[in-house]
Amino acid sequence: MRGRFLALGLAVLALVVGLITVSYARARSAAAIRSPVTIHVIEHPNTDAVIDTGVPGDTTGDLLTFHNPIFNATNSTRAGRDQGDCIRISPRLGTWECRWLTQIQGQGSIMVEGAFNDSKSRPFRLSGDLFS
Repeated sequence: MRGRFLALGLAVLALVVGLITVSYARARSAAAIRSPVTIHVIEHPNTDAVIDTGVPGDTTGDLLTFHNPIFNATNSTRAGRDQGDCIRISPRLGTWECRWLTQIQGQGSIMVEGAFNDSKSRPFRLSGDLFS
């Protein structure tokens, strides 16, 4: 059961990372934010590990860690990597509190933080230094 929720959760997490939309300012320009840009990446979740921190099984306080490669929108070229962690808040509700850094080769980084749910996606708070 836990594996199914984790797999579903990680799939949603990969989708959220893949659909990140950020606003940015170009370092070469004195102007503030010019326009939004969409960055679509696909995470290959091959290092994800859940660590039981107390009672065995899916319990509050469990830790999910990861440091995965990310690929471009066509999934053909490696575009960077991410690394982060999530703390299980409520197994019954399927909630985690997550934070991770997505580094895009030659472009900068995006810091993502927020609540994550095993069965539905939600907006995340973003900050970054892309294109700097």
